[in-house]
Amino acid sequence: MPQNATQDPHIQDDFEEALDQAFQRVRGALTEMIGSVDADITRPQDIARRFKINKNLAWKLSKLITISDPHAVLTNLPGSTGMNTILSAFESNGAPSPTVQTARDRLVEFDEMVETHVGDRSTLQLVLASNAPARVPQNGLSMQLQHLGHPGPRADGILLPRAESGKPRDARYREHGRAD
Repeated sequence: MPQNATQDPHIQDDFEEALDQAFQRVRGALTEMIGSVDADITRPQDIARRFKINKNLAWKLSKLITISDPHAVLTNLPGSTGMNTILSAFESNGAPSPTVQTARDRLVEFDEMVETHVGDRSTLQLVLASNAPARVPQNGLSMQLQHLGHPGPRADGILLPRAESGKPRDARYREHGRAD
């Protein structure tokens, strides 16, 4: 991490704003997809049965939609495999393809934001746990930091996102069976 990155409060502000915007866009796209098939997201057990997805995925999807604070809910964001399962299930059960594609696009944008600011989702969870400990579970934070080779928090305990941007990753939210 560049020396000046740990001393620039604007980096943290930019990160928080980018995180909130990207998360709200994902949330909006998923809400639109769910609404397009008249599913009740407050009843994840019904979602699991109707769309034939794992009950844990349905529960995570419910939390993503019903909790607006990204700090509190990002630990529930399924990985690309889980999200592809959800998106494919909704599309197979009547969600319009353009609506599902919008959700895929928003997830790619979210991952690009994560990569730009912190590198990956594991590091994102560490950054959020460090910066908002009351809103994010703290289990194994220091061990994860060491494993990732992160220099750790500043003297005041704040773990800043990295200032440099990474290379964009391949899109992971592809239509089932389609290689872009």
